[in-house]
Amino acid sequence: MKKFANALAWIFTFTILHLFSSCGNDDSVKDPNKEIEENNRLPRAVYEHGNFTASYMLDTDQDGDNDIILGPHIGLSSDALLINDGTGNFQIKENAFPTRYKGSTANTVTISSEDFNGDGRPDIISSTIDAAEGSFSESAQIHLYLNNGDNTFSDGTSKITDNLIEVGWVEWVRTGDFNNDGNVDFVTTSSGGFGMDAANGVFQGGYIYLNDGNANFSRSLIYMNDNGDLGEYSFEVLTWDEAENGEARMGRFPLDIFVGDVDNDGDTDLVAPNGYAEGQWATFINISSGTEPTFEVILNGNHNSDPYDEVRFKNGALLDINGDGFLDVIGSSSISGLPDETVEIVTAINDGTGRFTETTGLITGATPGVNHARQWLVADFDSNGKDDLFIADHGYDFWPFPGYPNTFLMGSGSELVNSSSNIGTASAFTHGAAVGDIDGDGTLDIFMNNIQGLENIGGASSDFFIYLNDGSGNFSGSK
Repeated sequence: MKKFANALAWIFTFTILHLFSSCGNDDSVKDPNKEIEENNRLPRAVYEHGNFTASYMLDTDQDGDNDIILGPHIGLSSDALLINDGTGNFQIKENAFPTRYKGSTANTVTISSEDFNGDGRPDIISSTIDAAEGSFSESAQIHLYLNNGDNTFSDGTSKITDNLIEVGWVEWVRTGDFNNDGNVDFVTTSSGGFGMDAANGVFQGGYIYLNDGNANFSRSLIYMNDNGDLGEYSFEVLTWDEAENGEARMGRFPLDIFVGDVDNDGDTDLVAPNGYAEGQWATFINISSGTEPTFEVILNGNHNSDPYDEVRFKNGALLDINGDGFLDVIGSSSISGLPDETVEIVTAINDGTGRFTETTGLITGATPGVNHARQWLVADFDSNGKDDLFIADHGYDFWPFPGYPNTFLMGSGSELVNSSSNIGTASAFTHGAAVGDIDGDGTLDIFMNNIQGLENIGGASSDFFIYLNDGSGNFSGSK
């Protein structure tokens, strides 16, 4: 992502500054170029910019249809809001968001939504990094945007203590009630270890920010018990044991974090992959009683001194693969790092308590692999009551940015079926995606963050952002 950003920065800056100028805090006159062209669902400016690194779909104005929030890479001073007319045609809402961290030299990498202050309106939380050349990803800020009810958002970032990440950046912000007090909290994930220095207490991922119910967030000490080598312990981020030469110590820290109720007891648990590290990975079973976040730690896999001998999850998702009613794990072992090679997709089955065991043979059809899987989105795309999975894969993150086909797996109730041909086999630079009903037909569609303009520097290209579902999990691109 870093190489990609630096190489593209000069292409977009001049065009973007005037096309989307009204998405910032100025009061400029509406540019007619932003109006929907005939037969186009999106405003022209979206295609002219063409460089969005995050998106999220939700009904911001609560009129019954899904709107889209776009997080741009450089050139814009703020995120953009697209308002749906109810049929899947969108217009830009001017001045919807306040200026983000680093303004037009920033990159919004993740967007999520919950009602954080209990007023019945969906609010936004996001992570924005410094994307300026020479300082890319050296710092970041977690933003809170509170919904005003009129398709605009006010800046609530100051309500988050420790919102500035001074080294490295936060890749994902996952939400849930982690201390069982009825308020929606959030947990941060790391960008693959960039900038992390555990020896000196420098982290980006694994922090839990507790919500007081009024959207005031503060980091909390986390209480854990592995019922083994470490027993009861507490730390500022999620961590688990690394037993080495018979010595127990807190030595493992999460990169990605999956959020869900893995033991079906009604509260929110966490699963922490081991990333590039060897050995065991952890499930954090929520046993909180309404104050501090408290977890029982289950260790999955076996400790092994060979870092490539054990199952490794760089990123992934929770979904019910085998139809037993419990959330299982699917993920990729790492990032390929090569333009034409993939890494395997691995699966692990939940025994119902949150303990996972690697299990093969659960994906039928052509054996899928991923190159640089950016985002894993679980939804029921064919309305059969089974979990399906869309994997946004932008491929090789260096020149000439060739892109890579995305992956689509459909749940049968006992396994996953590789149905990637349903979304097309073309290579695009899909830097994440958002899922929701775009055109009001009751089926889930996909907005893909397909970076436009890469063909100008010799890479992948896609003409579409919107992919409409026919109701059976077959998708077609729509402008």
